[in-house]
Amino acid sequence: MRYSLTSPNLAPPARAAGRTYGEIIDDNMITAAIKVKSTLLYSSNVNDSAIEVNTNGGVVTLSGKVGRAERELALELANNVRGVKSVRSKDLTL
Repeated sequence: MRYSLTSPNLAPPARAAGRTYGEIIDDNMITAAIKVKSTLLYSSNVNDSAIEVNTNGGVVTLSGKVGRAERELALELANNVRGVKSVRSKDLTL
């Protein structure tokens, strides 16, 4: 299941009866996405509003349009967040 921090509703849906575990948002996935986004937010050298952060099973996908230096720094920052298994950035364009 994908979770995007750019969606207007940041809260995960309430746990409903009859849902399978595969349908429930993984807390670790949300935590990793929030940590990556907040890390980018507090970096003065990255325009965090230009970067969308999605996670799926600990794999972070960065997308958006940024400069070369911002791209490299965003990758480094995301890779250093605890709980992140890997970072995909093919949609993070210059």
